[in-house]
Amino acid sequence: MEYLSESSPEPDELRLDRIVKTAMISEAPLYLQITRRLRQHHRLEYLTHSKEWEDLDTRNADRATLRLRLLETWKNALVKGHLCEDYALSSQPRAATVEVVSALACIGLLEDSLEVDFGQLIDPTDGTGNRPGRKDVTRGTRLKYRRIQQPKSTQPTRENKFPEIWDALKRRLNVGSEGNDIAMPYGAATSDCLNYLSLYATQGENLGLVETIGDRVRFQHSLIQTYLGARFLSEVSDNRLEAALREPKPGRELLMALVLNSRMPKLDQNSPIPKSHRMKSMAQLLLSMTDSRRDAKAFDIYAAALEIDRMEEESDGGSHETIASAALKNWNKITVGDQRSIDEAKENLVHRFGETARAIGKAREDTDPAHSEKPAYEQLLEIVLREPMYQVRLAVAQEFGASGDVAFDVLRTRFPLLDDGRQHPEYDPQDQYEIQYEKAVIEESKAFERFRRENTEKGSVISARHRALEHEYREKKMQSAENTSHGLGSYP
Repeated sequence: MEYLSESSPEPDELRLDRIVKTAMISEAPLYLQITRRLRQHHRLEYLTHSKEWEDLDTRNADRATLRLRLLETWKNALVKGHLCEDYALSSQPRAATVEVVSALACIGLLEDSLEVDFGQLIDPTDGTGNRPGRKDVTRGTRLKYRRIQQPKSTQPTRENKFPEIWDALKRRLNVGSEGNDIAMPYGAATSDCLNYLSLYATQGENLGLVETIGDRVRFQHSLIQTYLGARFLSEVSDNRLEAALREPKPGRELLMALVLNSRMPKLDQNSPIPKSHRMKSMAQLLLSMTDSRRDAKAFDIYAAALEIDRMEEESDGGSHETIASAALKNWNKITVGDQRSIDEAKENLVHRFGETARAIGKAREDTDPAHSEKPAYEQLLEIVLREPMYQVRLAVAQEFGASGDVAFDVLRTRFPLLDDGRQHPEYDPQDQYEIQYEKAVIEESKAFERFRRENTEKGSVISARHRALEHEYREKKMQSAENTSHGLGSYP
């Protein structure tokens, strides 16, 4: 809080505290940096409706939703020129740069790579000639792009495997519309498209989004790649997405991007992506990828499936419990990898499990996709009985403690009261402790008596030796005392 409030006049501590706790921005330094910069530029203000891009709505938002809203606010401030204001670039090319970098980020997520070649985006079969009636680009514009450094090769260095992303990028840039050929030349040759991508990559580097390396870009921040790539994930076909989810993939960034993407339709009502292109039953697709997995990533996939299912309108009303039961079934079967990674993945799954269950328990309105679901607290409680690690069991206890009446009812059903209202001794922690303590005392007494019976002769020998040593010690002590007294008496 001190870091976020530094150099900020009259900070709203209550609102800032809500953002920090709900979005858990302390988990990643980049979220802290973004929040601080937005605060310094007064972009975390209350809803005023005076300027839409300034609004940050913190109401009815879970962890992933509020993080997305923070990133959306950051992106809008960047496009409007309120961030990186020293870089002289108007809003329209900034917005186009964000779209191009987002398309590259999406490919990087699917390939589980921070580096993306331009050739992976461009469709070489697209644009072999000019569109009839296309206005010629002015001589000044040609000279402007002629100064751009040519890539080493005029052909894509890698095969384009994502033509749908290329088509979506052209649609978002309105390529082909009259007077908009500056954004991306319609019907241009591959080499011309590479030139334009080089320009956008350079602009993206000046905006702090990527680092350009020849004919490719590298994302310096995985969270930036996650957010930008999530903006294009709805355009990816199910087959390509399944390939990106197969073992040894996916990366954690892709799973985070899928969670963010599941929150985007409600936040972006004017999205250029047709609703029919959006993926359906993504939670079930993720669940199907865990059937044969035995590595720590399986827990991350379960966590993402729970968060995505929370927002899916296509949910059948029981998918939350289905995912929870599948995770519980394979809980002790996932053993591939180092133990620390497995424990961290388990703990993360428990926290996401509890967060999703609380959101489902609070869903009351029919407009909430989770209103027909039932929180799977029984499965969450069952984890305690199967998990040997203390930190994971503690995480389960913390989630139950934060979950309110619904979770308490599950505990009361599992541990009922007696007819007179007292806690059953079988379930009362104090009674259980006393019973176990008495059993331990009795067992210890029996073990001691058994030891004495088996070692009677040996015990007698040891006792005699002990008495002899004690007698010898007392005699030496008395002799030493006498010598000391004689010495004191002869002192002049």
